[in-house]
Amino acid sequence: MRRVPALIALFLLLAGLVGPAALAQEPASPPQPQGPASTGVAPEGTPASQAAPEAVWPGPDGFGYIGQTVPFSYVDIHTTGTLISGLTDDSFAGPFPIGFTFNFYGVGKTQFYVSSNGHIEFDSGSSSLYAYCPYPNASNPVNHIALMFDDLYPNYSTGGVYRQTFASCPYPGYASQQCLVVQYYNWNHYGGGTAGDFEVILTSDGDIIFQYNDG
Repeated sequence: MRRVPALIALFLLLAGLVGPAALAQEPASPPQPQGPASTGVAPEGTPASQAAPEAVWPGPDGFGYIGQTVPFSYVDIHTTGTLISGLTDDSFAGPFPIGFTFNFYGVGKTQFYVSSNGHIEFDSGSSSLYAYCPYPNASNPVNHIALMFDDLYPNYSTGGVYRQTFASCPYPGYASQQCLVVQYYNWNHYGGGTAGDFEVILTSDGDIIFQYNDG
């Protein structure tokens, strides 16, 4: 099986990030607390910064996020996670609990939505079929993460979309953190063809890991 390297990310506000690009947080100066001291992030719904991202791989963007390639270590949850049922063509499901407060550009997120078209959102669901490029682009959903943003099609006969929150993240180097894994397992392209097996991992320190199990 050929395995594509994993990618670690925090992505562009109001646009998102299409794999395989990814970003990790590296502020130029220590961030100022915007919320409860226990999390260091502002509560859900707090307005985000208006700074322009304008990132070119690997960054940094206007928020201080950079991208880097990290080792591939796929976290397969299709036998242990919760199946997200009810996804139809061009649809979304949720909200679902993240399981912890996820720091997204200084704003605490506690829930997410899943689209059948390979992306997740924090504030509201979206069934958008295609990503508008280049990023950032106001035509894309707000506050989203694009794993494989394309016209995909549900495959519940041999696959599905699964979610699972871990108290100790199984991805190497993150055992001291919580994490959420969302896995598209044997998902299809619209009109035929397998989109494959791919996932996103959100960590409690605010990182995002994209992995593509391309066999």
